[in-house]
Amino acid sequence: MTKNFGLALPDRVTVYVYAGRRPFERGLIQDARVSPVLAAKLSDVAGRGEQWLAEGMAEWVAFSTLERLGLDTLSSRRLAAVSGIRNHASLLQGGLALEARGTPPGFTRWHVRDGSLPTYQLAFLMADHLIARQGLDTVRGYFASFAQSSDRHANFRHAFGESISEFESGMLTHLNVTVGLLVPGAPAETTLAIAGASVH
Repeated sequence: MTKNFGLALPDRVTVYVYAGRRPFERGLIQDARVSPVLAAKLSDVAGRGEQWLAEGMAEWVAFSTLERLGLDTLSSRRLAAVSGIRNHASLLQGGLALEARGTPPGFTRWHVRDGSLPTYQLAFLMADHLIARQGLDTVRGYFASFAQSSDRHANFRHAFGESISEFESGMLTHLNVTVGLLVPGAPAETTLAIAGASVH
C-alpha cells in the first residue's frame, strides 16, 4: 500500500474499531493515551471527508492490492459491482443523495436500509470513476486537504473542480450508460463496457 499507492503506514499497525465519534474519543484517551483536549479535536476531525468516497476508496485500494498480488482483478470487481447494484434499484430511488450520505451517520443509514454489499459496491464504483477521471494523487490530495480545512464542500470543489451535487449528476449519467435499468427511462437492455469487458 505504501509503495504502490503512496499511502503512509507505520511499521506496525493496530486496529481499533469504535461505534461512533464519542466512543472514538474515549478510545483515544483510554487506548492511545491522548489528552482529553486533543482527543476531542481528533474525534471532531475524523470522518470529515465524504464517507461514501472514503469507503469506496478503501474498497478500490483493497481490490487493487489483490490485483497486484495476482489474486483478483479490478475489472472483475467492477463487473461484480455493476451486477450487484443492478438488482438493488432502491439504491437510486430519489437519486444518490450524496450530500446526506457524505457523513458517517448518513452512510450508515444508507447501507443499513439498502444492504451493505450493494451500497459498498456503489461506493466502489463512484470512487473508481473519480479515480479514473481525476487520478489517485488527486483523491489522496483531497483527503489530505482536511488537515488544513474542515470545509467538506470547499475541499471537494477545490480537489475535483466541481461540487458534490455536480459530481452526483455526472455520476447518475455515468451509471445510466454503464448500468442501465437502475435509472428511470433507461433502455430495457444495456451493454456494459467496463475495462474492456462487455456483458449483455
